[in-house]
Amino acid sequence: MATYNGLAYLGEQLDSLRNQTVVPDEVLICDDCSTDGSAEYVSDYIKRHSLGSWRLTVNSSNIGWKRNFYQLLEQVTCDYVCLADQDDIWLPTHIEMLADVFKRHPEATVVSSLPAFHYEGRGEIEYPDCDGSVCHPTLNCRFGITSQPGCTYMVKKTLFQKIQHDWDVSLPHDAILYSVSKMMGTLFVLNEVSVIFRRHENCASAQRKKGRSELMDELDRLERLLSLLRAVLRRAGDAPFSNQSASTLDRAERALELRQRMIAHRSFFDWLRLCSFSDCYASRKNYYCDLWCLVFKNLKIPRR
Repeated sequence: MATYNGLAYLGEQLDSLRNQTVVPDEVLICDDCSTDGSAEYVSDYIKRHSLGSWRLTVNSSNIGWKRNFYQLLEQVTCDYVCLADQDDIWLPTHIEMLADVFKRHPEATVVSSLPAFHYEGRGEIEYPDCDGSVCHPTLNCRFGITSQPGCTYMVKKTLFQKIQHDWDVSLPHDAILYSVSKMMGTLFVLNEVSVIFRRHENCASAQRKKGRSELMDELDRLERLLSLLRAVLRRAGDAPFSNQSASTLDRAERALELRQRMIAHRSFFDWLRLCSFSDCYASRKNYYCDLWCLVFKNLKIPRR
């Protein structure tokens, strides 16, 4: 768990980690130079509950949540790791549920559950429809779309070790783990809620406004993610997933280049050409959002 100025929410999350039906072998927490007493609170919590397997470290300087999660993954000694945000709440069976999927699907490298959404300021928690089934998503041209947040993941440590050399700390850790495991065909999603996912204006993944410059930044992140997936694919050699993944990434790359050119040169004709790459967009709405950014370059539109 990476922490930064999350004192208002830490108590509930730490309690939910401590009260799991399957007790974690170790809990690693790294604070990124909080100024609200978060580190002191965690330290006191560990002492108060005599949690000998919990370890808190504090960074000497603020490095940001992406680097913070990366260095935490480097410190993991167990075979499986769950990723925790400071402001969410794990249901008591979170670890148990994800571990059970690994037992049933030992080929998995990432197992995700579903989140229930708790929007700050609203009294209710929004639960998705669940049936307890397990699905097995495969790579498609929407390679940059992370369907589930990292706080719902259990990750096999060997996956991180395989891709550590190619890791890009400017990218979110969950986007990397989700996309790589999906490309390898080792991603499994449990259709069951195990995390209360809190949404508020201060969370790291809060929604932002998207205009032309923000879209260019988004496309740059997709380009870096694509480069990382290419590197992982090269290292995989002739693995069973390689040929199909290569062709899928080729198509995603062509769509990305066309989108970058469209925005950079304000080309309406390039936008029309992108209609044949609709499978590379998260939705039809995103396709028309590109047009909005193209025509109204100084306006802001809500991110999907």
